[in-house]
Order: sequence, then C-alpha cells, then structure tokens
Amino acid sequence: MTGLPAALVAQASTSYDAARIRAADMFWIEGRPDGRDVLVRWTAEHGSQDITPDGFSVASYVHEYGGGAWAADGDTVWFCNAADQRVYQQTAGAVIPVTPAPPRPGAIRYADLRIDPHRNLLWAVRERHEADGVFNDLVRIRVGTGAPPRTVASGWDFYSFPRPSPDGQWLAWTCWNPPQMPWDGTYLHVAEISPNGDLGAPILVAGDPDESVFQPEWSPAGVLHFVSDRDGWWNLYAWRGNDVVPVLTGETELGVAQWEFGYSTYAFLDDDRIAVIAQRGSRQSLEILEPGRVRQLELPCTSIKPYLSANGNQVALIASSPVQTPSVVVVDVDSGTGQTIAGAEPLADPRSLSQPERFVFTTRDGAEVHGLFCPPWDPADDRQGTSRANRQRPDAAGLAHPIPGQPRIRRGRDRLPRQHRLWPRLPQRTARPVGRT
Repeated sequence: MTGLPAALVAQASTSYDAARIRAADMFWIEGRPDGRDVLVRWTAEHGSQDITPDGFSVASYVHEYGGGAWAADGDTVWFCNAADQRVYQQTAGAVIPVTPAPPRPGAIRYADLRIDPHRNLLWAVRERHEADGVFNDLVRIRVGTGAPPRTVASGWDFYSFPRPSPDGQWLAWTCWNPPQMPWDGTYLHVAEISPNGDLGAPILVAGDPDESVFQPEWSPAGVLHFVSDRDGWWNLYAWRGNDVVPVLTGETELGVAQWEFGYSTYAFLDDDRIAVIAQRGSRQSLEILEPGRVRQLELPCTSIKPYLSANGNQVALIASSPVQTPSVVVVDVDSGTGQTIAGAEPLADPRSLSQPERFVFTTRDGAEVHGLFCPPWDPADDRQGTSRANRQRPDAAGLAHPIPGQPRIRRGRDRLPRQHRLWPRLPQRTARPVGRT
C-alpha cells in the first residue's frame, strides 16, 4: 500500500527533455499525454509558451532513440519533425522544410542538430534507410537556400556529437563501428572547416576500441573538452596543444551511456567554471569545478537527466527525487538557490511513499554494481507503530528489463521474505560497468 493514488499512477503524464538555457530565455521538449513532443520556450516576462505549431511534433528517430532534435538561434528554430523526419525551419511567420522530402516517411532521418552561425549552416547526423542497408554520416545543411545536405564525413557505422568551435574554424565529432557500443569504444576526431563548409583531413584526438569518449564540447575560449574512460572512470579531459590533459578526475562517473543524441553532463559557466553531473555509486550530485577547487551544490533532487546547460552563473537541469516528479529547474550556482520553471507535479504525502535504500553487490567477474531498492511497505504500519519484524509482508511485483538475445522475464508476483531478497534472475550484463579496470 502507498499514499500514491492508483489513478495517478495509471494516468499519462508530461515528460521533460533536452533543456537548454540562453541569456534571455530557455527551451525544453515536453512529451505530452496526447503523444506529441512540443518545444517550449520560457522567458521571465512571458513565462512558458508552446513553440511547436499544431500538426508538428519534435522528435528524431536516428538510431531509433533519437535526440538532439532541435536548435535555436535568436528567434529562429530548427527541428526534426516526427512524422516525416525532415528538418524544418520555424520563424514567427512560417514553418518551412530545409531538407528534401524522403522517398518515404522516415527513410532519411536527422539528429544532433548544431548551428554554425559563421556559415549559416546546420551540422547534423544523418541516417539513410536504403534497400541495401542503413547508413550514417555527418552532413552540413545550408539553411535558407534549398540546397540538399552535403556529406562531410562518412565511412563509419555510427556518428555523434558534431560540435563546431566558437570561432567556426574546427568541427569535432565522435564515431564508432560494431561490435563496439558507444560506452565501449569510440573515436574523437577534429577537422578544419573550410570557408564553404567542407572538412579537412580528420585528426584523431582520443579513443580506441577500449576507450569510450563522450560529449566533446568547446569551451568559450575555444578549448576542446571531452569525457573519457581511459583510466577506468568517465572523467573530464581537455585537448591543449595536441596533448590530452586531465581536467577533473577521480573515482567518479562524469558521463553516461549514450542511448540518445544531445546528452550533456557538463556545461561551461562564467569565470572559467564548469558545472558537472557527478555519479558516485548510486549517488548523483551537481558539482561546480572552479579554479582551485570543486564544490557540491546542495539540491533537493536525487536524479538529474543528462541535459545540463549553462549560461553565466545559471544552470538549467531536469531534476527529480523519490517524492518529486521531474521538473525543469534553473539554479544560481553562486547562491545555490533554484527556481522551478515547469513540472514538479504533486505526488502524495512524502511520508506515505517508500524511500529507496542503497545497496551494492559484486558480480561474478568482480565488478561492483550499485542500486536502489524501494522496499514494499504499508504506511499504516508506521502509523500504528508496528515493528519491522512483525509487519505483514506485502505483495510485490517485479519486472526485469530484457536485452536483445535474452529470454524475456515475465512479470511475476510473490511474497517477499523479511530480508527483501531479489528474486528475479538477472540477465547477463551488457551495460558498461562502474569503475571499469
């Protein structure tokens, strides 16, 4: 039993993704109960306003999971439309396509859109579904001309994170081939961008079949940063003078498994500071890397989605906790105060909800696995002062997430003994282990 009403559990809710803050406004995508994904803009003067017009839905299906489905510059927005996967340009007056119509809906898809204001371009990952297979490449899209996208990099099975430098002189990106997944082994390249938008010879910065490189990003000063697990943990590095140097290291995960495009676990603040999402075991926190020190912000959330964005001394994030639904929050890193912009729908009296307990176990190959366990309980026991040993064991349902090639574990129902043992058999691990050696 719980204080959470069954009707609330069953009803559709709004999800929040891809938040990004700028000097005067911020954007995010809301997944609405009607199935549409709508881009929302917020300003202090006007509050939240839907940007996406009726008949459109902002979503990319590259690699099926998509991500990086929108970009904005001033009052102009570019977005991937869910129905046909074309890229559209939206201004105050009209919505027009900037990529050609595919031979069939979804046959050509785009993701990870990035603006190049120096050349009036969009950089993107393109996925082509053709008769002889599915092919990925990097393209540049010259907006406002009607010209078809032009391939600038190809030959790898997968591409991600096309990121132009602030001065427009360089493009960084990652790529990989099977059987590697992006959390196993990726390659980070950079190349000079010619005046017409073509790329020079690629330069390998980092990566190999056993090194996972995540989220290359240029600092405001033009220094390329990236997350790498070269030392067994996803830590932060920089590329300076053709050398890779550590920026923030330790037994901490600063990256995440790249299931979608557009993930961001760190962002550049003012005064040479960096905000970063840090994962230590089952604990997640928002930390600020400052000259000479790292400090942790005390926030009421326990989970932060990997869509961190910053402007000046403000950080935008999507946060939640065991008693709080996901919400879009802006945090002042100097004062540590936060302002909720959207979400934070009420759940129930926090005292009526099961609180998670942290646990650790060791796998057969010696890796540590961290988790959170929410014990089933009846809040009436607390009200009546019933001891744990004498409480009635409540019903519990378990469902393990299946993985490709593994038999599906069916939903089951059983009585849990007092020690709350984990009764489903766990499938073989395919995710990247924490603290890999």
